[in-house]
Amino acid sequence: MTQKHRFFVSPEQIAGGQAVLKGGELKHLRARRLRVGEEIELFDGQCKKYSARIIQESSNQTVVKITGIHQDTSPSMNIILGQALPKARKMDFIVQKATELGVSTIIPFCCNRAVPRYDEKKVDARVKRWRKIAREAAKQCGRITVPNIKEIISFRELLRLSPDFGLKFIPWEEERRRDLKGLLRRNRPSKDIFMVVGPEGGFAAEEISQAKDSGFVPVSLGKRVLRTETVALVLLSIIQFERGDLG
Repeated sequence: MTQKHRFFVSPEQIAGGQAVLKGGELKHLRARRLRVGEEIELFDGQCKKYSARIIQESSNQTVVKITGIHQDTSPSMNIILGQALPKARKMDFIVQKATELGVSTIIPFCCNRAVPRYDEKKVDARVKRWRKIAREAAKQCGRITVPNIKEIISFRELLRLSPDFGLKFIPWEEERRRDLKGLLRRNRPSKDIFMVVGPEGGFAAEEISQAKDSGFVPVSLGKRVLRTETVALVLLSIIQFERGDLG
């Protein structure tokens, strides 16, 4: 069976058994040369997907009729990624691939050795870009939910967000005793996972101390030194293999 083309709609775009596609999703639809009468699939990023048929086209929108509603279950795990801001467009890659690997929330943060420093206008533009990338990645990989991309905050603010979280850890190249696999296996019941990935230059010692005080467990990822844009993907892959839907 040919897979239907998928499009994102926010819940407010759906009313009276119909949905309206505008903006980027309309461009995507027209790039696929889809016409009145053709069947498509919609998802709202909140565990619902819809079968739909195109019924009306105009210059600035396309209207579709909802022909079926499917309520999927929520993801089995709630994985939060705190990601130190990397250089250049590496965050685009991290958001895209972390979405494919099932992350629930991404929180970009600044710390001592994080290089990028954005002014207010660039911050807003960057976050909007990352949210768009997350939507597109969810659409591409068949996810029913879209990760929540938070505003950029400081490292101290990040630590304050996690007081009662189930399992919290922070990869650190200086850690020698604890490894991630052992930590996950000792904490199997926990479905809420908060992981924090540092910048290219690594965390400062005082930041690791602050993380420990906030309940984060430093873990080793082995002998290899990984790039910051690789670490999150390795962590998510290991978690999904141990707990989720990989393997």
